[in-house]
Amino acid sequence: MLSNLIENDTYRVGALYNLGLVNHKLGKYAESIHYLSQAVEQDPGNVTYRYAYGLALTDYGDLGKAGEQMREVLLIDPENIEVHEWIIHHKPPE
Repeated sequence: MLSNLIENDTYRVGALYNLGLVNHKLGKYAESIHYLSQAVEQDPGNVTYRYAYGLALTDYGDLGKAGEQMREVLLIDPENIEVHEWIIHHKPPE
């Protein structure tokens, strides 16, 4: 049912985001990344979508791309606490 909403442009971005969240919760990280990347592409300034995309990439094991998304969030919202916490927990060893 939710995937049918993707056909309606009015609900497309929200449906993509929700499909990404559901797949992430189910541990289907590749599918989550697929949907969340589309949501970010449709609405690149949305920090919620970018952060969720970064978390899915993190759980998938792609910390490089996850870090790119987190940096993009900070360009839009420099005070984003969740991203600052993510950076602290995922900082590569020196």
